[in-house]
Parts: sequence; C-alpha cells; structure tokens
Amino acid sequence: MNDDETLEKLYGTNIEIFHEQYNEGHFESLFHAIKLCAMCNKPMPHWAAVAFSEGWQRYKGAIPGPGDKQGKSTLGGAFGIVRSPNFKPYKQRRQTYASLIWQFVEREKKSGYPVDEYLFERAAEYVSECDHKRFIEKVYGLVLPESERNQIRASTAKAMYYGFVKKLTT
Repeated sequence: MNDDETLEKLYGTNIEIFHEQYNEGHFESLFHAIKLCAMCNKPMPHWAAVAFSEGWQRYKGAIPGPGDKQGKSTLGGAFGIVRSPNFKPYKQRRQTYASLIWQFVEREKKSGYPVDEYLFERAAEYVSECDHKRFIEKVYGLVLPESERNQIRASTAKAMYYGFVKKLTT
C-alpha cells in the first residue's frame, strides 16, 4: 500500500467515526475531522462544514448558543466543547509535536526519501527549529519551557511518528 492509499484509508474510516462521535454529542470530533481533512488534503464533508458554520455563527453572535454570556459566546462554548478538568498542556504539546512530525515524514516520503534514522533526525530538527517553536507558541498558545526547547531527538521523533500513525489507524 502506497502513501496515498494509506491516507485514503485513514481518511475514509476515520471521517465516518468522527461523524458518528459528533452525532453522539462528542463535539470536539468536529475539529478532529477538520484536522484530518487538512492532513489528507481533502475537502470537509458536508456535515462538518455545516457544523463548523453554525458554531462560528454562534461564536460571532449571529445565532444564540450554549455558553452565551450577555450575547457573547466563548469559542469552546459556541462549539459545545467543555475542557476536561484533566486537561494537560504537556500532553497537548506532545500531540502537536507528533502531528508536525507525522506531516514532515509523510511529505518527505512522498518526495522519495526513505524512512530511516536520518529522516527522523531531520524531523526532530524541523520541530526544534526556532521558527517552529514560535509557530507552536503563537498558533497553539503553548509556551515552551526552556528545559524543553531543542529536546526532541530522532528516537523521540520516531516514537511520536509511529504513535501518531497508530492513533490515526485505531
């Protein structure tokens, strides 16, 4: 199975799972679906486009929604997402790294590079670059402690990549 077939399989099976989860009230599944569409370079399915549009309208105050306070809704409230009291920023940061490593490795594989230790060394460098740290800090709102900067190693990148692939396929 080549990379395109793998991505197609990941997309096909997971997008339906996210739809079912969303229909069951797990509203964060909408964002997992949007992320999967972006990673696989696929358009959003109709259900996700409608759900996102409605959530965005609630957030902007065009229609009332859960979490409204004096006509204003939080972003999470507009989409029906409640942050778990067990939320761990460190775990989110690791998941972000894993996602970025996966994207890097998949891009390099498509370009013909072999999946070997050198590829994971390059992936680790990619995530550890200063611009990338700023990207993670700005886009994801994660402040990286000094002790964790430049801590990603090839073995860690490899483990994160395969863990992310496993998570996508289960």
